[in-house]
Amino acid sequence: MTLTATMRRFEIELADSDRGVYETLDLRVAQHPSETDRYLVARVIARCLEHDEGVDFTRGLAESDEPALWQRDLRGDLRAWIEVGSPSADRLHKASKTGARVAVYAWKNVPQLAREIAERGVHRADELALIALDGSYLDAIAATLDRVNRWSLSVSGGALYLTIGGKLLEGSVERVSIGSLERNDRAGRRARASGAGDPRAAFRDGGTRSGSAGRGEGVIHDPFRKLSPRNVGRRCRAAPRPASSRPPACAGTCRTSAASASSG
Repeated sequence: MTLTATMRRFEIELADSDRGVYETLDLRVAQHPSETDRYLVARVIARCLEHDEGVDFTRGLAESDEPALWQRDLRGDLRAWIEVGSPSADRLHKASKTGARVAVYAWKNVPQLAREIAERGVHRADELALIALDGSYLDAIAATLDRVNRWSLSVSGGALYLTIGGKLLEGSVERVSIGSLERNDRAGRRARASGAGDPRAAFRDGGTRSGSAGRGEGVIHDPFRKLSPRNVGRRCRAAPRPASSRPPACAGTCRTSAASASSG
């Protein structure tokens, strides 16, 4: 027996002061047999927060090549690609290449998703809107679902105030920055490519040199190199200690030896 979609109706009084949107929405949403109540609620919340001319539900889970919602202009051109859940970075890269604005409403492993987007190098990642939803908040709303649902939703400062049947459910949405992660990753890749962070790199790229022409010139002081006895001698000849720092006993011995040699 083939399962069919469940049709649900949402009558919503929307007051979004963050965007200046005040509308009465009458939405009919088909819930796919494999679609969870949490996912359905997330789709409806995203539809409210994205409300604008041309924004509508797609065929959703019934068509894998389509997002949860999209926005098209009067000519049918794609203006926004809106995902719900945890789409792959490759899918978002492909969506961003269309030139449309890309938004994702997620509630599971959101920081990990942001990291994957930054590391994958998704096209125009810094313009992608990643919005974090609270999974427990979605579940609380899902517990009230019926065939006909009447909501009063207010949005202010990222906070959600949803009234259903006289009961107030409070939640929030948070935008996760991807641009800063992407910039940090680029800086890290450049640093690794140039050897930054490796203390030996400073000496490989031009360590301090000592000595003058004709005596020890070109000897590199590399504290990380293990010195053989021959290298120790070169190091000492290349950078002799000042006379004032020599031990007095050494100086006396040298003078005695010189006197003996002259008398002989």
